[in-house]
Amino acid sequence: MDPSGAARSSHRAPLIWLISAGIALSCSVLAATRQTGAVPLRTMLREAYELVQKRYYDKTYHGLDWDARYKDFEAKIRATTSVNAGLGLVAQFLDGLKDSHTYFIPPSRPFDHDYGYRLQLIGDKTFIARVVPKTDAEAKLQPGDEVLAVNGFVPSRETLSTVNYILNVLAPIETVDMWVRNPAGVRRQVLVNARIVEKPHQRAEWDPLAIYRTKDDPTRVEPQRFTSIGDVLIWAMPDFLVEDRIVDGMWERARRHRAVILDLRDNPGGITTTLNRMLANAIDRDIKAYEFVERKGRTPELVKSRKDNAFTGALTVLVDSNSGSAAELFARIIQLEKRGVVIGDRSAGGVMAARMYEGESRHLFYAFVITDADLVMNDGKSLEIVGVVPDETMLPTAADLAAGRDPVLAHAAAKLGITLDAAAAAKIFEKKVGGGS
Repeated sequence: MDPSGAARSSHRAPLIWLISAGIALSCSVLAATRQTGAVPLRTMLREAYELVQKRYYDKTYHGLDWDARYKDFEAKIRATTSVNAGLGLVAQFLDGLKDSHTYFIPPSRPFDHDYGYRLQLIGDKTFIARVVPKTDAEAKLQPGDEVLAVNGFVPSRETLSTVNYILNVLAPIETVDMWVRNPAGVRRQVLVNARIVEKPHQRAEWDPLAIYRTKDDPTRVEPQRFTSIGDVLIWAMPDFLVEDRIVDGMWERARRHRAVILDLRDNPGGITTTLNRMLANAIDRDIKAYEFVERKGRTPELVKSRKDNAFTGALTVLVDSNSGSAAELFARIIQLEKRGVVIGDRSAGGVMAARMYEGESRHLFYAFVITDADLVMNDGKSLEIVGVVPDETMLPTAADLAAGRDPVLAHAAAKLGITLDAAAAAKIFEKKVGGGS
């Protein structure tokens, strides 16, 4: 897991497609720089090259000639006259590895930026999951709109994380050109203006974890949410960045119930410490959970159960396309250990172990996240790209999104003998379905 707890889904679209179009915001912290020489693009590229060379888990670089690739991109950066295109080249250089946890975090911008909508992959389609009040998107988009194109590009499982990365991290834009289709089948073109608020200080504060923060809660400090319906505990876990005592306390609460529905939808993952503690509480025997595949070889990760304190009731795990990293690992281990049932949508497929490396040059701060291990399950397979396929696929429809219903949670409850209307299920925690933007 990377230090932020977030996991980008595996991306396959070429990163340069938007950068080369010259769509980056004119108020970018770097756009004000008139000469590319004032921005250390070659330094950034060299650091990316050396970090992968020294730290990347696969010494073959997935078959790439890493030295030749560096020389090629170094020549391209020498020739570029655009700062934004240069940053795009640094990102594209790393993107050649096709690794969900290896990427570039560019310097911060002196403004806050929000498009006002949240996208959600459901099955193989992309939808507006919700809109943010008092934004341009609120007047032009509705939950349940299927997104057919974003600036001429078709979002899909293979490309959506690339689109999100470019538009939110690498090159934010002022206006997004979208084609959408409402639940009634009517297509329309929408131009959505981003909400842009300049920061009070002339120089943006450096926060390499900012790309993981939610737009609605910049601190991303979220409590565990839970409620009981009869003898069933419904627990929505926002991420895997939780202290052991809190994990143990939640499972202690769970032991007072015959069944638990653990909602890992929108959970981007986190650290293996939390993952292992969750497994120790959910499984009443010691297990080999997975293996780290590193440069030095394979290392099994053994999880010691809390045994007498472990929860032994029925366990249902909910996942969706935003369930990433440690959340995916937990769900898959529950399947492999035959400990419970997984319901929902195929997960993100962004499961690697990585570290963040911060850099600074000419008073510009940036960072790289570099994968240092793959994680292989006990069936010998990695979840990278493929994700977790639920035991039972259950997807909300466009009409469900539009009406604010949660049929997935309602279905999971019904399987445990609990009657829960889909509209009421969506309001249990006033959960805003969807993530990403």
